[in-house]
Amino acid sequence: MKRAMGALDKPRLALQGPPKYQPELIKEIITHETHHTKADIVYSTRSNHAPTCIMIHGGGLFYGSKELNLHASVEMAKRGFNVVNLDYPLLEEATLPEQMESIFHSLIHLITHQAQYHLDMNHVVMMGDSAGAYLSLVCSMILNRPDLWNSFNVQIPQLKIKAIGLICIMGKIKRSDTLSFLDSLAFNESHSSQLVKYLIDPTPYIQDAPPCYIIGSEEDFLKQDTLDLIQACVESRHLHESLFFKKGASKPLFHVFPITFVHFDESQQTYNELMHFFNAHLNPIM
Repeated sequence: MKRAMGALDKPRLALQGPPKYQPELIKEIITHETHHTKADIVYSTRSNHAPTCIMIHGGGLFYGSKELNLHASVEMAKRGFNVVNLDYPLLEEATLPEQMESIFHSLIHLITHQAQYHLDMNHVVMMGDSAGAYLSLVCSMILNRPDLWNSFNVQIPQLKIKAIGLICIMGKIKRSDTLSFLDSLAFNESHSSQLVKYLIDPTPYIQDAPPCYIIGSEEDFLKQDTLDLIQACVESRHLHESLFFKKGASKPLFHVFPITFVHFDESQQTYNELMHFFNAHLNPIM
């Protein structure tokens, strides 16, 4: 499956080429020396006064890299955010909690070096697609759950995420579909049952999350995950907004289409809606 996904993405990325953006505003950094974890910082043209957007790529937790989300990062940078587009270790190399630990390491690095990178880590939002949306959700939730911090082998950063954007979320780990193998790779016997229960299906704990903007599509093969999360927000009265696209009349709106085809009108609408939602929850309001 990983090989097939790569075979689909490689020609698409080659055809897209580099984003039309000022090269000096894109900088690659190393966020963890030991694990050689990297990130791209894509700066807004108003970088000294821009909030920070943490971007996490998808790929079912077992595939992908930050390169998949470079164009999406540029779209958010054009809308006034300094975007940090993260890499993280993939399943088979790491368990799910270890993937989260890598993201926490990166966040600590960004906080420590925020002056060097010209980032504002007091005004931070987070977004991702598919598995990246899942990681955005659970990482931001764990930041608000001190009782679970000891379940991780890393210091949990003191960071408040103001809002999160979730594009075509892969919402659960234990599954009965084509991703049913994830459960066997995500955890090992060292992980506490409390943490495993929390991460397998975070929707019952949605009130731990920041305000959520949830984006999905009728043609997404994971659309039920999006609908379940929206329903969980409604039932718990959790602060959220949603954008759910019906079947496209002229083009398919498949899984994570705003990442794959950023030029679609619907993709541009997605990024505009995220911009407005994020700005509404940042303090001070931009």
